[in-house]
Amino acid sequence: MAAAPPSPPVTQEQNGPVGVGGWLILPILSLVVTLILTAINLAKTPWDGVTAIFLNGRPELAPLRLPVLCSLVGAVLLIGGSVFALVQIYRCSPRVPKIMTVFYVAAIFLTIGEAIADAAISSATGSLPDPIHIRDIVGAVIRAAIWIPYFHKSRRVANTFKIQETTTNARLDEVFS
Repeated sequence: MAAAPPSPPVTQEQNGPVGVGGWLILPILSLVVTLILTAINLAKTPWDGVTAIFLNGRPELAPLRLPVLCSLVGAVLLIGGSVFALVQIYRCSPRVPKIMTVFYVAAIFLTIGEAIADAAISSATGSLPDPIHIRDIVGAVIRAAIWIPYFHKSRRVANTFKIQETTTNARLDEVFS
């Protein structure tokens, strides 16, 4: 009985693409944009008003405390989550798919929380809530629906972050490569 011929060396074409490139660059850019825009919005916060809401003993400002606090905490969490995810991607951590799943799901809840906080602030101040929140919520859900499967099924993600073979049998052009 003849021995089986040695298998050919594995090439990039057989394993798929490797590295931060291809479609993987889009969620990275999205994290950077999220970080910058959230930091800009936080910097534009009228801090004298926030101080008055929390430190002024006026009872008519009390209904604003919880929504403003939630909004500020959400912004800080979004900035921290973006920085953490970018660092893990840079380090090529095998935890990146799970981190990004948590990030996208948290982004949905933070966006909904921001809409609720804005509605509460609008109600307390007698102004109209910002209609942009519906668009933001839909956008967060769509981003999660696209990128969570990508981070769990993509060969590029598996190769870049040194994850064991992905559990995909689907082609879909190797799930974005």
